[in-house]
Amino acid sequence: MQRTGKGFLDQEIREMHLAKPGARILSFEGRDLRDSIPIEPGEGAENERYDLICVDSLAEKIRNGKARELVALLFSGLNPGGRLLVEGAAVDGDEQLETDDVEAVTHLSSSIPDGEIGGQAVFWEQADGIVFLELYKKVA
Repeated sequence: MQRTGKGFLDQEIREMHLAKPGARILSFEGRDLRDSIPIEPGEGAENERYDLICVDSLAEKIRNGKARELVALLFSGLNPGGRLLVEGAAVDGDEQLETDDVEAVTHLSSSIPDGEIGGQAVFWEQADGIVFLELYKKVA
């Protein structure tokens, strides 16, 4: 059985609920990111922090070159130790994931200061044409 990006994000959300009951989770699955994002940057927005933020099909939702800024804004909405999962490319099953797609996803975090990132990984399932960026916010 092939996993899809949505299936992967659903699994990650379920695992977060099991590992940390009461975790604050924000999912943008199926939402157009031009809609308002419920994250206010700045020091006083502690009540708007999340333990997990998931975004699917970012490349298809934002085509105006502002994906890095969006990833930085979403990352700023994480609690210390929180995790951001971004699906960067989802191509048709017949197409192969290109190295350029993976490289582009790798650089989505370039607008975030290195000192704020506790961990970062890019992983993909070439057969499914899915690539994800996973970012952890450093614990103070």
